[in-house]
Amino acid sequence: MLVAIFLLAFASSFLLVHSVMSIVCRDELIISSRLQSVKDSKARKENGELDQPLLTRVIRPMIDQFGRIMMRITPKEMVSSLENRISKAGNPWNLTVKDWVNIQAALVIGFPLLTFIVLRNSRVPAGMLVLFLISEAALGSVLPGFILGKMITARQKTILNSLPDVIDLITVIVEAGLGFDGALMKVVEKKPGPLACEFERVLQEIRVGRKKKDSLRDMAQRLDIQDFTAFIGAIIQAEQFGVSIAQVLRIQSEQIRLKRKQRAQERAMKVPVKMLIPMVVFIFPTLFIVLLGPVVIKLIEQFSGM
Repeated sequence: MLVAIFLLAFASSFLLVHSVMSIVCRDELIISSRLQSVKDSKARKENGELDQPLLTRVIRPMIDQFGRIMMRITPKEMVSSLENRISKAGNPWNLTVKDWVNIQAALVIGFPLLTFIVLRNSRVPAGMLVLFLISEAALGSVLPGFILGKMITARQKTILNSLPDVIDLITVIVEAGLGFDGALMKVVEKKPGPLACEFERVLQEIRVGRKKKDSLRDMAQRLDIQDFTAFIGAIIQAEQFGVSIAQVLRIQSEQIRLKRKQRAQERAMKVPVKMLIPMVVFIFPTLFIVLLGPVVIKLIEQFSGM
């Protein structure tokens, strides 16, 4: 009996000690494996950073730091205005406000500095060098805004030309029985372009819970086109007062198409005035030379013979 009790006590103690030791060993293995994975990930990260090109490792962080400094010293009103213009231009090349500020700072500071370093030991007069540097800095401060303005104008012109066709498509789809949101989805699918991209953004905002009228108003503010702003205002009022959207779309389509015809007629009326300048500068002097040249030569010969 004592031997059996002794054997049971020994077996229980052995199992208890074995369980505790297995738990401790398992925890040590888990901890060591986690430490090893952390070391391996750190080593891979260091090796990956070293494998990256110089532009990514050195130059890009310097540009980011320079951009943060420029964003701190740039007035908030200028940053807000630049952000608004970038949005109107359709975020060209996916550049942020900081990137545009960096580009303008590089043009205003970097290029004149590089020019000074290159030409400081040359025989260029000091006054001419200073004038050249000032002109280069002035051009660098104006050039990004000029390019952005051209992009805004081109985008607005493209949207304005495609607006009547898009509204006609929305009208047909709504009259066929589909809702206004579904019509916008069809426009995004069938009419690719800047206007379709803006409608897609509106649909995404509506999906995440934003009110339709707020998204449409923001879209009209981003595009900054008078005809489109009037169109959005009519759509919002129709939804608020319960008016038939199809009827409103039909009226807006006719009005916008009429305005496009009037703009084309206006441009046609401006053509003779624009043609007058090259005619006066280039054609009329040539005609005068051809017509009056022989007369002038005859008069010179006649008076020289006297």
